[in-house]
Amino acid sequence: MRRRVLLAAVLLLAIRVAGAEDSSHNPKLTGRWSYRGADATATLTLSADGTWSATVAPAGKPAVRFEGKWLSDEHYIYWLYTKSSTPNVKTGTQDRDELVEIARDHFKLRTRSNAMHTYVRVR
Repeated sequence: MRRRVLLAAVLLLAIRVAGAEDSSHNPKLTGRWSYRGADATATLTLSADGTWSATVAPAGKPAVRFEGKWLSDEHYIYWLYTKSSTPNVKTGTQDRDELVEIARDHFKLRTRSNAMHTYVRVR
């Protein structure tokens, strides 16, 4: 019985690692970005080493800071939160946003709540 449980765990790990091979850090996304919307403003840094940091200032509320790791594939950007200055987003939280468009000077994503956000490259 223990052997079957161990074999199942190894198989599950192999499947997860194989799935991650399709994801990487799109070099077009690395850099500093800003977002300005009616709901919030944000600055976002996506590093080539797979780390990210952001400061988000919701309209009329104090700014919050986040840090983590990111991956992307052809359709999505995946977020892992490793630090958060708000109890509303716990360390270890995972999320993904749909990548709608990537250009040299901006990218557009659609959030889980179906909101469209355009980030502009900071020079």
